[in-house]
Amino acid sequence: MTKRTKKNLKKVIRKIPILLIGLITIVLVLISLGPTQAKSSTGADYQIVVVREGETLWKIAKKHTVNGDIREFIHQMKKLNNLEHSVIYPGQKLIVPNGE
Repeated sequence: MTKRTKKNLKKVIRKIPILLIGLITIVLVLISLGPTQAKSSTGADYQIVVVREGETLWKIAKKHTVNGDIREFIHQMKKLNNLEHSVIYPGQKLIVPNGE
């Protein structure tokens, strides 16, 4: 390995911690923005929700339903997410209609 190559390698190695800090910062900012908003082709509003430990479809529906029927809201969520059953898992991302 030449001196020039070693020198360039040292420069790159010195920059790695800075790049990692920048990447971590970007990830934290994205996480802090919360659920993402989306619109379907019909104009209906949706958001992406990440399932937390202990959450159920019922709890999520209750949190996001304004004046609608929770059972119908759950049916919509299952349909949107292609869920055959009501079993969901922590970390799973669900498309949830904005309150009805």
